[in-house]
Amino acid sequence: MPVLVEEVIQKRWRLHKQHQGTAQKISEHLNIHPLLCQILLNRNITSLDKARLFLGEPDLDSVDYFDQAALEASVSVVFEAIEKNQKILIYGDYDVDGITSTTLLVDFLKQINANVHFFIPNRFEHGYGLHVCVGDLILQTQATVLITLDCGVSSKDIIDPVVEKYGTKVIILDHHKIPDELPNFDAMLNPKTLHPSHYLAHLCTAGIVYEFIKFYIQHYKLDLKSEPFLDLVALGTVADIAKLEGANRTYIKRGLPFLSRSHRPGIRALLERAKCEKSVLTTRDCGFVIAPRLNASGRLASALLGVELLLSDTVPEADKRSHQLEALNQDRREIDLMVFKACVAEVEGHPEYKDHPILVLSGKEWHSGVIGITAAKLVDKYSKPVVIVSFAGNIGRASARSVGKVDLYEVLKTCKPYFETFGGHKEAAGFSIKEEKMAAFKEALIKNSIPMITPQDLQPIVNIDAEVDPKELTLDLAEQLMLLEPFGQGNPQPILHTDKLKLIECKAVGTGEHVKTTFSDETGRHIIEGIGFGLSHKMALFNRPGFSVIFHLSINEWKGRRLPQLEIVDIK
Repeated sequence: MPVLVEEVIQKRWRLHKQHQGTAQKISEHLNIHPLLCQILLNRNITSLDKARLFLGEPDLDSVDYFDQAALEASVSVVFEAIEKNQKILIYGDYDVDGITSTTLLVDFLKQINANVHFFIPNRFEHGYGLHVCVGDLILQTQATVLITLDCGVSSKDIIDPVVEKYGTKVIILDHHKIPDELPNFDAMLNPKTLHPSHYLAHLCTAGIVYEFIKFYIQHYKLDLKSEPFLDLVALGTVADIAKLEGANRTYIKRGLPFLSRSHRPGIRALLERAKCEKSVLTTRDCGFVIAPRLNASGRLASALLGVELLLSDTVPEADKRSHQLEALNQDRREIDLMVFKACVAEVEGHPEYKDHPILVLSGKEWHSGVIGITAAKLVDKYSKPVVIVSFAGNIGRASARSVGKVDLYEVLKTCKPYFETFGGHKEAAGFSIKEEKMAAFKEALIKNSIPMITPQDLQPIVNIDAEVDPKELTLDLAEQLMLLEPFGQGNPQPILHTDKLKLIECKAVGTGEHVKTTFSDETGRHIIEGIGFGLSHKMALFNRPGFSVIFHLSINEWKGRRLPQLEIVDIK
């Protein structure tokens, strides 16, 4: 008989300490809803000056930038190549940060008449980071300048031979950790060289490219504006889950309006295919509408398609590529659902999984481009770390995701001798393994994890910003909450709580994973709809008296109508 293990560990709801008096005083000074002021206090924004800065924008003349010498070195290499009509090769990456940063730099360099070529590695053929094929690419393109995006800083073994053999000038634009030994480069812009409190400290590669573009325009006094490039900076920053502090927050706030009225045919075509008709895009639209479609190209085929879409000059070209991306994204969803269902059937069909601190699942020919997404969904469902291994032939490729306080990298490191390759961090990891080692590895990992993972480590904690009365859930409040955007790493979307809703209707939608609801307040006069992604397995709780929900309050735009909507996070 199937064993349902998803409710073994409940999410713990924790309400922030409420400061109604202080929130009311701030509200009167700033002329905003007291609820927003409570949320600001929850984010440790405890003064009027801090609140005004958070809700407004900094004086960009007063902030710090990259080292002047590093900026001058990077732009001078490119300027000289353009002057001499030399070829420039850009080596990007296959995630959305790589796709957007490549598009930004190619777009800009073409506008200033550079002879530019670009290359996007294939996830399955070339793997992560700079690949040795870069030498062949330089030979093929006859490039004298190599610019690496979202990679390169740890590639001394690849870059140094290229410099020695071809005399290539190298610019590294990367945000990854600085290694003990750096490659031979002519210029490097990397926020990891800056103090953690620096305005640019948390930039992803799209943001680094923007700093390069902005300085180039200023330095050579070009008749170009840098701000329109912020559309893809905002998209890349959200998709890369970069910390929303300093420049990241500013650039997303400034970039979203450019993205909303995008001059790029590719963005407009992609949004049209996704049936996203909103006049004002949010970070959620970046993270859940645009980014997955661009990511689908890198996960199932080649991320080159994503760059080609964003660089499309004409509507027919953009329509063709957006159609291809939409089809790939649909394939990605179907493959993900197939793998997810297979994993759930395995877990719920075998009682022993209930006692395992970590879930280890494997299968033949599961697409390795989607198993990371599937692992994250299984973590949400079972509140345990998840390892999924996909075998093609004798070699399996794995994606692993953590939960709560579990340091997944340290847990997996206890089994390092079983791996062919291995890497990752506390929240996520990956490795490859031979099929004949899989059974022993699984047994060893489960055994090793028992003393390393406690029930307290596994329990996900959801921080609730405030309790609200359903009558407060209006379009006006939803619009005011948008003043707190952009939401993301370091500034989560506010979570609200109520136990005063009455259920009118509830049904499963989509592929059966999601739940759509209609509620009223206790009087029955105030009606509001809700959507709970991945929560259909909890639908029965709505029929119990005194149910509680935690949720984001958002705006649902459809056919010109704008209505408040609950995005349900959890139900009890």
